[in-house]
Amino acid sequence: MKLTLKGTLKVTLPLLVGALILWFLYRNIDVDRLLHTLRADSKWWVIVVASLFGTIGNTFRGLRWDIMLRQLDPPVKTLTNSILTTQGTYAVNMVLPRLGEIWRCGTMKLYTGLSFSKLFGTVVMDRALDILVGVVLAISAALLNYPFFYTFFRDNPDFIERVETFSGSTTFWILLAVFLVVLVVGIVLLRRFGFWEKFMHNLRDIWSGVQTVFTLNRRWSFLLYTVLIWVSYFLQFYLTFYAFSFMAGLGWEVALMAFVLITFSMVAPVQAGLGAWHFMVIYTLVFFGIGRDDAGSFALIVHTFQTLWTTLVGLLCIAVLSLYNRSAAAK
Repeated sequence: MKLTLKGTLKVTLPLLVGALILWFLYRNIDVDRLLHTLRADSKWWVIVVASLFGTIGNTFRGLRWDIMLRQLDPPVKTLTNSILTTQGTYAVNMVLPRLGEIWRCGTMKLYTGLSFSKLFGTVVMDRALDILVGVVLAISAALLNYPFFYTFFRDNPDFIERVETFSGSTTFWILLAVFLVVLVVGIVLLRRFGFWEKFMHNLRDIWSGVQTVFTLNRRWSFLLYTVLIWVSYFLQFYLTFYAFSFMAGLGWEVALMAFVLITFSMVAPVQAGLGAWHFMVIYTLVFFGIGRDDAGSFALIVHTFQTLWTTLVGLLCIAVLSLYNRSAAAK
């Protein structure tokens, strides 16, 4: 019963947090205007085309991951599984944030026999590269439009103040002390009960997975896929501007501002950046002159459709993954 309750809370709490943010953002929205936008001011074929670029971007991510996997020992053919599991990750993440990465490694281990720890190391590097690209995008966007980011942090001082206040608080130092104590006790227990060698072996495997990016045989392909991933994601977002009449006149620079912010919003521990994604988009659009209700309608429609699209594609790939490997095993 306790396990069931714990599992339920892990799924529902992130959703509740996201729902609370959505309620705060949309509590005063003009519902009639939203419905009008849905019925008469949404070019759905444009939104569908834009969503395809998200699927294309995830495919490039699978291709890039496959390059890393081919550096592992023993080398195995993983291309189809790499693409399908990468797509499926986003559907699994809708159950619990970050669960998809664990599922991806576990599924790849099941079908290829590769070490879970090594696979996990490649995923760690995959996400580390996302952070690096995000920082590069943020710097580029800041250079293109410094006033926007200055105003953003001026209007939202709690972003920095909360970090500074927390880092200097007693709670922070207590938590740090507890972490260090738990770390020391954990190491002592691992040594005492004979699990230390296994722990270190898994740690070395994870590091082996991380190191794959430094020993690539296809460095230029890896770099090309990285660029294509983010170009695809950007187009997935930017093209939706052309689906709504009130977005006319906003250029790619505005889209880049919003794209950078929503990239970092995906770090929020909620499914598909629920709530945080909407806040970043609405803030950016309002800053550049879009009405509050129109900005809210845009964010709600685009995020809902693209999240459903990505989830459905992921579920389809999970089904195909099972059939593909069953067929391969029968040969």
